[in-house]
Amino acid sequence: MSNQLLNKYSEIISSLKASNGIKVVSVEEINDNEVFLRLKDSFESYFSEISASQLPLLILMDKIFTAVEMKSGYKLKVHNYLFFELPDGSHFRFSPYGPDGIEISRIWVNPQHLNGGLGSEMMNLFFQFLMDSIGYIPPLFLECTGSVGLGDNAQVTTISKQTNFFRKFGFRVKDGKNYPSYVSMSRPKEEKQFLGIFDSEELNQE
Repeated sequence: MSNQLLNKYSEIISSLKASNGIKVVSVEEINDNEVFLRLKDSFESYFSEISASQLPLLILMDKIFTAVEMKSGYKLKVHNYLFFELPDGSHFRFSPYGPDGIEISRIWVNPQHLNGGLGSEMMNLFFQFLMDSIGYIPPLFLECTGSVGLGDNAQVTTISKQTNFFRKFGFRVKDGKNYPSYVSMSRPKEEKQFLGIFDSEELNQE
């Protein structure tokens, strides 16, 4: 199956290598799960209402290819995503994960507004969306690689800073065997109300 997926996405893999020098060694196709589909159903109306009444937001729903740096090379992940962006370009992206979970696949804070609480604001908005849409916080997953973006657009944030930030939102290290180049974190399902966190220590994560 691994070779079949490498062949299936050979054009994209070749393009990544030619443009950014990225060597893709594995491919993972991620299917939508029921939780993601329920969130997708309410996403546009929920964030459009916020955009109209509180904060102008850009919202997107699409498929994306993301390259995640591993110890042996890069893993190409193919998945659908939901995305919201603040007026300054800071943005948040999430995708389906496993049978009933959600992966936070990117948080990016505009460098001009670092340490101003935007990362926490986006996390709080995401958690509130989960509670308002499905009534609980599903299992959550994320990967810390120490950077966001590729090539000239890459921004570096240490993995230790990334993990410290997410710990404040209930995440714990799931797999740290490849530290300091890669760490995965998870958060279990929770049905109680999320009260929100404000923290001025920000990060960029993918």
